[in-house]
Amino acid sequence: MRNLLFFVFLYGCSLNKGQNLTPARENQTVVYNYTDQTGSYLLKREVKYSNKKIITRTKIFSNQSNSEVESTVAVSILGTVRTPKNRKIRVLLPNVSQFKVWFSKKEHFSQVKLNRKSKQVDVLTKNPEKKGNFEQSFSIPKGRFFCFFSQLPECLKEQNLLYLSAQKKVQLFVVWDNFPYHSELYEGMGTNPITSATLEISKHSKDELKYSLDIGNQIIFYHFDKKLMFKGFYWISQGISLKRSS
Repeated sequence: MRNLLFFVFLYGCSLNKGQNLTPARENQTVVYNYTDQTGSYLLKREVKYSNKKIITRTKIFSNQSNSEVESTVAVSILGTVRTPKNRKIRVLLPNVSQFKVWFSKKEHFSQVKLNRKSKQVDVLTKNPEKKGNFEQSFSIPKGRFFCFFSQLPECLKEQNLLYLSAQKKVQLFVVWDNFPYHSELYEGMGTNPITSATLEISKHSKDELKYSLDIGNQIIFYHFDKKLMFKGFYWISQGISLKRSS
């Protein structure tokens, strides 16, 4: 309990004064070991902060052939909004993502873009089995917190959700930046590009904090070190694990 209280004090004490802490921001490239039901892979994750934007690039490589099997580029906008009590809080707004995956050695592509004026998610898909492009639009639900799936670690930190969820459950919306192929990659995720989720702290020690993300009645466990650096996640129901390489 003392470790959790120390974390709350360290990370969120200024919130009690009506302010937001600014998390440490630095460009980084980290390699992870990625495992799912098809085997083990290497995942390279790059994070870049540029012109009030967060840009993440994720690439998954086969351990056997070193060939690329998936790639994601996601861009979100850093900003602030005022609450009804005239407090200024930080927000991270998902903007656009592009995803590539290779099935049977054929490239599949999708682009997900959030259009806040029309309050829609616009999806462009290129499928080698079909001629031309396929376009779809979906309504954006009402909510305060939205995160691209591949950007969850940064999104949770930027909006102080790691602190808030240490006090009580926090509702957020996950935007699938690999839509519509997420339904082929993960079981039971539905046919919508946005899924409601809840975040809460799960376990803690002096060296590690663990959070549970309840998403569609499935739990993903996110791990952070004592400096709130992302260590990886475990999605047990899907047989997926992501662990920072030593």
